[in-house]
Parts: sequence; C-alpha cells; structure tokens
Amino acid sequence: MITVSKPLIDTNIVVGSNNTDAVTWSLNGSTKVALVDVLYSTNGTTGPFDKTIAAGVDATLGKCNWNSVADNLSNDVVVKVLDKSGGTGNPNVFGYSPSFDIIGSVTIQLPNAS
Repeated sequence: MITVSKPLIDTNIVVGSNNTDAVTWSLNGSTKVALVDVLYSTNGTTGPFDKTIAAGVDATLGKCNWNSVADNLSNDVVVKVLDKSGGTGNPNVFGYSPSFDIIGSVTIQLPNAS
C-alpha cells in the first residue's frame, strides 16, 4: 500500500504553476515498489486517472514536482501514485491523495499604476 500525503486536502494548485515536491508519498516499509507513476483525476477517486504528472519515478524518492500544471480546472482533483515496477507494476498497489483544487488565475494588465 502507498500512502499519499500531499497535496493536502483543499489545497489550491494554480494552472501553469511550477510546484516543487507537490506530491509526496510513503511506501510504508515496502521494498517491492521500485517505480511509480503519478497520475491525477479531475473527477475524484472514481477517475479516470488519465492525466500524468510524472511517469517512472524512483519510488524511494517519496516525492515529485508538478510543473506547468495543465488547464484542467476542478474542485475534486485526486492524485493516484501507482506501482509501475518492472514496467507493468501491480495495479492493486496504489494510494490516493485527499481531494484538492486546480484553479485559474487572473492577471490585470490595465489600467496600470503609472
């Protein structure tokens, strides 16, 4: 079993942002998981988990960055960290994050302050 501890519940992740160590997990003492894929769903735990944050990550790192967050706005985003050891992995070894949000941002360019 993999335990996903970040992103935290109700976190706001901004479209286009770069996020160091945005996803963190624990293997709970397992030595059988060597590689993981980090996926996400904008429909909660029911999926589908068809969007990739990172693939083939060294599972022992316990973390990965999430850069250039895609424009997939949702208030029910869930990350799934999935065993991919040996290329195919074990589809029954995974963990879910708590639900969080992907939000947009607004930049006001006019009128300027000068």
